[in-house]
Amino acid sequence: MSSRHGLSRAALAFRLVHAAITAGFLLAIAYVWWCALSGRRGALLRIAVTALIGEGVLVIANRGDCPLGGLQERLGDPVPLFELALAPKAARRAVPVLGVITAAGVALLAKGTDDLPGLEPNRAPGGQPGRPAEFPCSPRVGCRWQALTGSKPRFPPDERILSDVPNPAPAESA
Repeated sequence: MSSRHGLSRAALAFRLVHAAITAGFLLAIAYVWWCALSGRRGALLRIAVTALIGEGVLVIANRGDCPLGGLQERLGDPVPLFELALAPKAARRAVPVLGVITAAGVALLAKGTDDLPGLEPNRAPGGQPGRPAEFPCSPRVGCRWQALTGSKPRFPPDERILSDVPNPAPAESA
């Protein structure tokens, strides 16, 4: 039995699942970049990076194509997922471009913030390095943006939020 889109129910259901998986990977890419720019770390970041690296390995093993594309075709859906939203030429380039964007985000994440010019190590109140500060708007985003682009962000953190956070005492050298 086919649906009103000319696809079998199985193909339509798989298209929806494939779209949900793709949305999850796009969110993971955005989250990696957000963490790379803000200095945040945690279990969710590890899950995102692991999933993206796993997907990257599968895409490379599939010679640059989405590993679910073949299954999608076997279920009777001849239109690649990205071609539902993009022109065919752009859709063919989507996976490699997203791969480069992901690799750049993971590389920036691995590089960390300590050695970027103009940035101090990430310190939470109390001076503990490596932990994000305990307030909703991290000043690290603006600092990181400025270090990467050479320009100030359009929407800097609200200083009223940051005024209640004590500055950590500088470490004393022996």
